[in-house]
Amino acid sequence: YIRELVQIAEIDGKPAGWAITLPNLNEALAHMNGRLFPFGLFKLLYWSRKITGLRLWGLGIKPEYRKRGVDITLYYHTLVEGQKLGCTNGEISWVLETNTPIINATRLFKGEEYKRYRIYGKSL
Repeated sequence: YIRELVQIAEIDGKPAGWAITLPNLNEALAHMNGRLFPFGLFKLLYWSRKITGLRLWGLGIKPEYRKRGVDITLYYHTLVEGQKLGCTNGEISWVLETNTPIINATRLFKGEEYKRYRIYGKSL
């Protein structure tokens, strides 16, 4: 974890929300070709230093502070800290289609949907 990518928002000294962002380890895992041994571990260590992407792992805003811009502020500070670390892209994944606040905030920062997952169920 990178301390600068863990954001906690406070309003009047009380916690209002949090955001945890991690380096996109998938960038390093792609170079391993699915093999940990004999050289995959070394590739992982080498390529993990060259990660340029971030993944928003989690975001939470207390209900009484929603619709007050706390989420946008957390996104912004995460973006600024990521740029200081040399990151050039970011990703928020597994967002429900009904989660309009995070979808609208992502669009505000010029984010675009590039993949859609569907889960289907059938009773047996």
